[in-house]
Formats: sequence, C-alpha cells, structure tokens
Amino acid sequence: QDSIFQTIMIFLGSMEARVNKEFETNGETDRTRVSRIVVSGCRARIFWKVGLYPQALAEANIVRSLAKNLNGTMPYNFPALMAIHFCLEIYEMTGHKNHLQELLLQLERFLSCPLIG
Repeated sequence: QDSIFQTIMIFLGSMEARVNKEFETNGETDRTRVSRIVVSGCRARIFWKVGLYPQALAEANIVRSLAKNLNGTMPYNFPALMAIHFCLEIYEMTGHKNHLQELLLQLERFLSCPLIG
C-alpha cells in the first residue's frame, strides 16, 4: 500500500510541476486553477484513505479556495468535478457544514454554466 501511495503522490507532484510551469508562463488562469483543483482534490482523497485527516482537510480547503476564484468555465471538466466531490465528502464526514455549503454552491454555479465549445 505504501508503494501505491508513493507512486500516486509522485505522479501528482509531476502534474503539479507542469501546472506551476504553465502558471509561470501564462499567470493564474482558470486552466491552472482547474488543474490545481484536480491535484489537491486527489491528494485530499489519498490522504483521507491513508488516515492523514488533517492533510486531507488542508487539501480540501485549497480546492474550496480555488473554486471560489474560478470564472465558471469548468462545468464539464470531469476530473475537477470528481476532485470537488472528494472534498465534499471530506467536509461531510468532518462536519464542516459551512465549507460543505460553500463548495456545493460553487459546484451548482459550475453546473449551471452553458456548454462551452
């Protein structure tokens, strides 16, 4: 189980490095925010699964913060929606009702956006 955890964390680290490189080139955009949502949401899920609850909650808070700053351009980004779902579960299990409600409102806003393309 440790090797699976380490492999996934290495993968997420390399994904984060690519996002950071794009951030350095293009600045903060919805694209970089969505990518960071995916990375932090996945980390939150993994930390939760291995019992690192404070770290999971910290990653969920990063997702919530990033979601607030999106311009609503990600409603059909499935990995980001799954990452947000993981964080909703964490907030529900930890009793953080205000954070849960806030993230649910962001999710509702994303899902009400018109299809882009």
